Amino acid sequence: MKILGVVLMASALVMTGSAAATNAAPARTEALAREADAFFKDQQPGGVVLVTQGDRVLLRRAYGMADIENGVAMRPDAALRLASVTKQFTAVAVMQLVQAGKLRLETPLDTLDPALAGPMGKVTVQQLLTHTSGIKNVSSIPASRAARREEADALGLIGYFKELPLEFASGTRFRYSNSNYIVLTHLIQRLSGQSYAEYMQQAIFQPLGMQHTRYDTHLAIIPGRAHGYRKAQGVLQNADFISMTQPQGAGGLISTVDDLARWHQALRDGTLVPAALLAQAMSKTVLADSKASRYGFGWIIGQVQGVADVEHGGFINGFSSYVVQREQRPTQHVQEPEA
Repeated sequence: MKILGVVLMASALVMTGSAAATNAAPARTEALAREADAFFKDQQPGGVVLVTQGDRVLLRRAYGMADIENGVAMRPDAALRLASVTKQFTAVAVMQLVQAGKLRLETPLDTLDPALAGPMGKVTVQQLLTHTSGIKNVSSIPASRAARREEADALGLIGYFKELPLEFASGTRFRYSNSNYIVLTHLIQRLSGQSYAEYMQQAIFQPLGMQHTRYDTHLAIIPGRAHGYRKAQGVLQNADFISMTQPQGAGGLISTVDDLARWHQALRDGTLVPAALLAQAMSKTVLADSKASRYGFGWIIGQVQGVADVEHGGFINGFSSYVVQREQRPTQHVQEPEA
């Protein structure tokens, strides 16, 4: 499978529509560049756009400001929070543990950790990955939202929803829930004997040469880190603080578009997990009634202009991100519209 990566990371705003769905032929890439030029304003929160085709970079450009208070322009190598794009990294870490024989996709949670017994005890690992577990979204629980500034760990966050009844029978419906990937964070830690941050660093980031990707923390000095912003009643403000211990493997990573290009190449080349397992992760999920959900393992499955893609967006205080990976079929010629 040949993958075409389109990455958009904005420190305050997300680009939608044709910009996120661009066909990366040169004329269309320039159209994306013009649209980004119009979208981002010179003295406003900025972003970084990267378009690649195979190993070829078609567009790599920064827009707007990384730090408005200090007059620092956004740079193409800026470090920005990935938010829920983190989920595909967590999913790959889980697949590595599957490949290592430390768990199976169909394993129920209470078998992996007795502390997870109760309403969600019979939820499987695959149901967590595909958001078909029925576990209530921790982000919608008032007590959890009120504690967003506080330090947390995966087990502590699981405590907010562990005893709550499932919202539907596992495997019967899709409902996006950050809780699923917080439980997966706990499993990665339990089965690897490392913290989530340590595991990701040693098993994924270091092997791929992703030197600018890490689990985020406000305490670390991170070169090139951009600031996040929000608008309240039309007035630009600094984004509200969130402890980055809160999102865990559901949204806690920070990276650069160049590192994400390395990530896409590794996925394309089958560097981290076998092709068959990755193909399953990038396929629609079959529900109990035989209907298909468009969510795989950390990827949304769809198509743009008749070409299959996998994609995912993310939002966390002050930051938005979007990644599209498009499959190209070499035997099929796609006619480009005239410029």
